[in-house]
Amino acid sequence: MSMLTRPLMSKDSNDEPDALRESMYATVKRLFWEPATIHEATTTIIKAGLFLSIYEYGQAMLNPSYMTMNICSSMAQIRQLGGVHDSLGLPPFGAESSKGHDILKLWWGLKIHERMISLENGYAIKPINLDEAEIMDNDRLSHDLESAKP
Repeated sequence: MSMLTRPLMSKDSNDEPDALRESMYATVKRLFWEPATIHEATTTIIKAGLFLSIYEYGQAMLNPSYMTMNICSSMAQIRQLGGVHDSLGLPPFGAESSKGHDILKLWWGLKIHERMISLENGYAIKPINLDEAEIMDNDRLSHDLESAKP
């Protein structure tokens, strides 16, 4: 989250990218793309992926943002996050959010960001089947991502 709170385009006096932000981005990206992380999707991991995709989008890295969002959508569908809205009503005004409402907010955050990416680059977000063992094969992943493009 701290990546998002820092100014997106801050640079030092040498007009070089901020080393701390670049290091944090590389670390979060590496941790997010670990095979064990993808196969054991939690709402925290999905949130991290959403923030990672938003950061990439803000830095005009549309292809990495698109790829990250595809994986986040896949994780969210596996966890069945979209079904939570059926069982929840609106919380009373001023009431603290329940875990279910937090999941619903995450789901809507994913959907809104998906639409932003789709409108920007013309690609529809296509969830990838993460249940298959060979998902982390780079050739297979590249093929699945290419097939998601119009």
